[in-house]
Amino acid sequence: MNKLIKGQNAGKITAWFFTITRIAIGWHFLYEGVSKLIDGSWSSAPYLAGSKWIFAPLFTAMASNSAVISVVDFINIWGMILVGLGLITGLLVRLASGAGAIMLFFYFVAYPPVPGYTVGVPVEGSYLWVNKTLIEFFILLVFAFTGPEYHFGLDRLIKRWKEEKARKPVPDNPGDSNYTKGRREVIRDLVSVPALGAFAYALYRKRKWDSFEEKLLKVKGIDANTSATLLTFNYSTLSDLKGQVPKGVIRYTDSNGQPAEFELSRIVMGGNLIGGWAHAR
Repeated sequence: MNKLIKGQNAGKITAWFFTITRIAIGWHFLYEGVSKLIDGSWSSAPYLAGSKWIFAPLFTAMASNSAVISVVDFINIWGMILVGLGLITGLLVRLASGAGAIMLFFYFVAYPPVPGYTVGVPVEGSYLWVNKTLIEFFILLVFAFTGPEYHFGLDRLIKRWKEEKARKPVPDNPGDSNYTKGRREVIRDLVSVPALGAFAYALYRKRKWDSFEEKLLKVKGIDANTSATLLTFNYSTLSDLKGQVPKGVIRYTDSNGQPAEFELSRIVMGGNLIGGWAHAR
């Protein structure tokens, strides 16, 4: 009996862990989609055009076609919103997880954290093959192959309702222990309600602060905000140089008073010296 109770408690802890993880990833997706929708001017074209990995030619071709970009932008924005809502509420989780995993896969192959492919690309931290995109991708794969009985949400609520409706009628006595237990399970499955409320409140507060900041900038008379400029390049190495590197000759007198000279090649600027991010202008 004690082992059974311990097993049930462990199952509840696991279910809560799965639920919180699912809601957190859903929050991320939902905010990414909503923020792009509110922006109005967001476009995936610069993101696709900056890709350098194996699918770079495909992404570049997509970025150069305005009709394709319109479709890609629509799929990105509403795909993120719908995936986020599905994960937070626990409704159609397997479908939402599969769709989200596909989106994350394309985000990963566009900008993989592979040495040599992230130079000149803004990143949130230092990564070596594994970044948050890849981590969320694998987590969503887990949810895509996990049934609703392993986490709380609307899918689990609907499944339990169908099973209980087919198995037995609602008890006449509302004080019945099974009936009370059922109500507790319903409350657990509706955990998304406060999560959505928290998201809406956080979004409202952020939008309110953004509006306050815009008004403050207008009042103070600030013309613009300037910072370092991040540019992207097609990088070359010394092996790509053709012919002889132009050289100059410097003539001087050595410590013994004898005339001397040495050759000095032209300086090849590189790195952040010409990238614009060494110092703000």
